[in-house]
Amino acid sequence: MVSGQSGYAVWRSGSSSILMHTDDGWKDAENLTPLAVPTGGGLSLALGPGELAIGVDPVGRLTNSPLVTSSDGGHTWTPNELPGALSGSRHSVAFAGPILTAVVGSNRGTLVEQTSTGWRTLADAGLVSAAPGLEIDSVVWASARVGWLTGRNAQGVSGSPVVFMTIDGGATWSPVDAAAGTSTAALAPCGAGSSWQLPVVGADFTFRILRTNDHGQTWTIGASQPVRSQSPAWACRGAQSWLILKSGDLAVSRDAGASWQTIGPAPSSITDLAPDGSGNGLAAATNKSRSVMYSITTSGSRFAEIALPTWLAKLAPRQDSD
Repeated sequence: MVSGQSGYAVWRSGSSSILMHTDDGWKDAENLTPLAVPTGGGLSLALGPGELAIGVDPVGRLTNSPLVTSSDGGHTWTPNELPGALSGSRHSVAFAGPILTAVVGSNRGTLVEQTSTGWRTLADAGLVSAAPGLEIDSVVWASARVGWLTGRNAQGVSGSPVVFMTIDGGATWSPVDAAAGTSTAALAPCGAGSSWQLPVVGADFTFRILRTNDHGQTWTIGASQPVRSQSPAWACRGAQSWLILKSGDLAVSRDAGASWQTIGPAPSSITDLAPDGSGNGLAAATNKSRSVMYSITTSGSRFAEIALPTWLAKLAPRQDSD
């Protein structure tokens, strides 16, 4: 969500994905999906300064992912094409200030940026690390100059870098050593300004958050929690973090992952969480082939199903929301 009532979501509709927008907390929703774009592989959404971008994940015979941008809130779109297929991560497209970047799957993950003459390579897995098995799939920017690449070690090798940081707009990248240790995967960081949370997951599916308050110059690692996979449902807003545990319970942190409180059982098949920073928020789930959206209140202890517009309630969600 962009605010308490306004936000975007990518949902699955049959064999396609659609982009939705709401201004009233999903009491009503607008379909902003670009026309004549094959969305069967899924969509990756990025919000920039006054601009939206959608990358189309590969499907069928697509070898290069279409990418469309809009400067009027998604009502009209300008088409483009990436120099490869997107990595498949929900964070494969991102704005570095006004500049659009994307991670495509070539060379175990390649970061490209849009220029006036086309696409330029900034980095790939082989350029940022010699570690065998490294795959890069996500990019997140704190500003036009500070950003992170995250991924996983496909061979399950722990101790090698899975997060890389730039402070010069992608010209150079350095490993975030604090994220190595027993980690075999890193998720895209979440935050704003100088304060960010960076989740890492070990081969034993142990989840931890590294937190920084100085743009990533120093990191402090938090308490561990057991999760079901290397990509659990989690989200943050400010210092508040939500996580679905291996047990299916919702865990809440109010100190950016330094400590956790297990709140209690969450509805089954939660795919997305969206805390608002005050103890309330939203969650999305797939339940018997239909979409379910929940309002979460009382510091995460109460889930109440939201009555979605009839046509939207028939759609099954994809794991992506902002």
